[in-house]
Amino acid sequence: MKKLFISALCLFAIAFGANAQTRFGVKAGLNLANQSYSGSATNSGGTSTSTSSVTGFHIGGFAEIGIASGFYFQPGLYLSTKGSKVKVSFLGSSAEGTITPTYLEIPLNFGYAIGLGEKAKLHFLAGPYVAFGIGGKTKDPNGKTENIKWGSEKATLTNNGGSDLKSMDFGLNIGANIEYSNFLFGLQYGLGLSNVSPQEDTSIKNNVFGISVGYVFGGKSE
Repeated sequence: MKKLFISALCLFAIAFGANAQTRFGVKAGLNLANQSYSGSATNSGGTSTSTSSVTGFHIGGFAEIGIASGFYFQPGLYLSTKGSKVKVSFLGSSAEGTITPTYLEIPLNFGYAIGLGEKAKLHFLAGPYVAFGIGGKTKDPNGKTENIKWGSEKATLTNNGGSDLKSMDFGLNIGANIEYSNFLFGLQYGLGLSNVSPQEDTSIKNNVFGISVGYVFGGKSE
């Protein structure tokens, strides 16, 4: 966690030290999250695992730092929920649980803005992100909920199942925003690249489609 806050402070220190092209904004919206499961433990011995999406949210702020005409760098800091519904089938029977982790996410997007008139712009964004798990819940097929156990501890017969997820996630974002009179309306897809499963024979990756609204303080991007 200490590294997370140091990274965030460095990003916003850069923004505050930038020229007059720097703007700041806030954004919030809906997440449609899912996870991809693969590996020998998820499909073996008559057992198969499938997932479906869960609904969550994201909220946070960003800096837009001008680089050149139309181009900018946009670091941010968001609270974002991810996860999936997980269905395990075995010999004709199935059970479904849910995992809904909460992350502090730092996107490092690069953007390009195209003018659409006096008050409107179309923004295209892409870049990496890194996220750190800070909370969330699991729900078993009987409806029992527990806090997510973060870490790299593998499940054994003696450690009560081990960890649920590794705490760090990283991947790539791609998205687009319409800006009108400093209001933002956007779509974004986050493709998880890191395996967040603590088990060696299982791979779990986060994928999130986001719909957001926001506001930018300051003049229009150059």
